[in-house]
Amino acid sequence: MSFLQLTIYTLKCVCYLTLAFYFIKVMAFLLRGHPAARSHRLREAMATAYTLVAVVLISLSTEAILPFIQNVLETVDLVHTPPTYMRISLALCAGLVCTAFICNFSRSLWTLKSLDHGIFEPVPEWADLSESRPRQLRLEFAVRTIAALLFIALEFDLKKIATASLTEDVIDLARGGTPQNYLSQAGGRGLLLYFFLVVWWLVGLAIAKKQMPKKLLWFYLAGLFNSFFVFLYSSRTTNTDHAMLLLLIVAVAAIGALYMILYVLSDIAKTVVHSLNRWRLNQNA
Repeated sequence: MSFLQLTIYTLKCVCYLTLAFYFIKVMAFLLRGHPAARSHRLREAMATAYTLVAVVLISLSTEAILPFIQNVLETVDLVHTPPTYMRISLALCAGLVCTAFICNFSRSLWTLKSLDHGIFEPVPEWADLSESRPRQLRLEFAVRTIAALLFIALEFDLKKIATASLTEDVIDLARGGTPQNYLSQAGGRGLLLYFFLVVWWLVGLAIAKKQMPKKLLWFYLAGLFNSFFVFLYSSRTTNTDHAMLLLLIVAVAAIGALYMILYVLSDIAKTVVHSLNRWRLNQNA
C-alpha cells in the first residue's frame, strides 16, 4: 500500500472512529438518563431517531473523500502538471478538508443532544446562565434549530454523494440535463450551517460572557472557510484563474481542516482520560 493510499485509509478510519465515539456517547447519555437535566419525551424520541439516521448517513459520507481529492487534482492540472510530491501534498490537503467536514457532523450529534438538556461542557453553568436570560435563550434555541435542520439537509446530501451512480449521470445527460453535484450542494449548505454556528456562538457570548470558548469560534470560522473551499472545488473547473486560486488557498484550507480535526480529537481524548480517571477512582474506593 502506497503512502497516499495509507493516508486516505487513515483519514477514513478517523471519520469512522469519531462517529463511533460520539454515537456511543449519545447512546450512553440516553440509556443512563439525567433526571436533573431538562428532559422532554418527544424531544428525546426525535433526538434518538435523528441520531440513528445521522449515523448511517455520516458513515456513507466518507466515500466523498476520494472524489473530492480527484476533483482537486484535476483542477490543478489546468494550471500545469505539478511534480509528484506536490500532487501528493495537494491530495493530502484535500483529504484533510473533506475529513474535517465529515468529523464535525459526528461531533454535532453530541453537541445538539447535550444542548437539548441545557448542557454545554465548556461552560458548566450553561443551564443556569441561559435560563436567567430567557430572551437570549429563545434566540439561542431558534438559531440552534436552524443549524440542526441544516445538519439534516447536509447529511442527506452526503448520502446522495455515496449512492450516486454513473448510470444516473448518463440518464441526466441523455435527457439534456446536467448531473447533480451533491458535494457542491453540501458545500453551499455548509456555508449556511457554519454561518449560523457563528451566529449561535455570538448568542452564546451574550449568555455566557467570558466563559464562551474562543477556540470554538475559530473552529466554526475554519469550518466556514473549508465549506467555501468544498463548494468551489467539488467539481472540476475549466477556468485557469480558478485553478490558480486553488493553489493559493489549499494550504490555508488544510491548516484550518487540521485545526478542526485536532479540536475534535482533543475533545475525544479529554473525555477518554476523564472516564479512565473516574474508573480508577471507583476502583480504589
